[in-house]
Amino acid sequence: SHELFGSRPGGTTHCMLSALSSPLALLLPVSRCPRIQMAASGPQADAQRWIEEHHGAVSKSQGMGGSGWASFCRVSTAEREFFVKTSNKNCEQMFYGEAVGLRAMHATNTIRIPEVLKFGDSESGDGSYIIMDFLTLGGRADQRVFGRRMAEMHLATPAAAEAREGKFGFDVTNTCGGTTQPNAWRDDWVEFFLEQRIGHQLRTAGDATLNAEWAKVRQATDELRSLFEGVEEIRPSVLHGAPTIQAGLD
Repeated sequence: SHELFGSRPGGTTHCMLSALSSPLALLLPVSRCPRIQMAASGPQADAQRWIEEHHGAVSKSQGMGGSGWASFCRVSTAEREFFVKTSNKNCEQMFYGEAVGLRAMHATNTIRIPEVLKFGDSESGDGSYIIMDFLTLGGRADQRVFGRRMAEMHLATPAAAEAREGKFGFDVTNTCGGTTQPNAWRDDWVEFFLEQRIGHQLRTAGDATLNAEWAKVRQATDELRSLFEGVEEIRPSVLHGAPTIQAGLD
């Protein structure tokens, strides 16, 4: 939340004060320098402030890259490590759906899912953040165990009452990458997949060639229904997008 511009000659920390009217800089010991407080704002600052308020002083903050819609950071305190994602979009657009989705998968008690601790909009209004446990994953996973755990998650009873009643969808709108993904509840799986998954993605892309091909597919498959001929029952299950960054096995 604050920075010190200076150097460490001879192992002693100094701070640098520079006068705009002079090209010279005056070096003084830190004990004789005023503390330089930098304004802390934005989603990353808000996330770090929450961590410090609830889990102690931050000892390390390490950037872990990002994507076209979010940045990732590993934040450490003496007692715990956190995985923080920030975005310049608001929470409703970016992290609300992710938080609810992670909690739905976490509730199945199958595959290892990070606990979502906090999410929200930046107080400065210039973005949003989500804070979860950082999972240290290393070595080679047992693919057989991984596949079994994934199957167990898919077979677990969904937490949403609508899903338990046989409807398809989710409690909130979420995202596929940076693209909004609608999840309004529907009684029919094929209709849901047709309109709110593949159809939605193609409409969003706005590509005339793709949409022309999609129209042919719909006509040739009786609106995709011929692809599911012989399937006696399609039941709702807890699914996932890309659990590769912060999901693992116990």
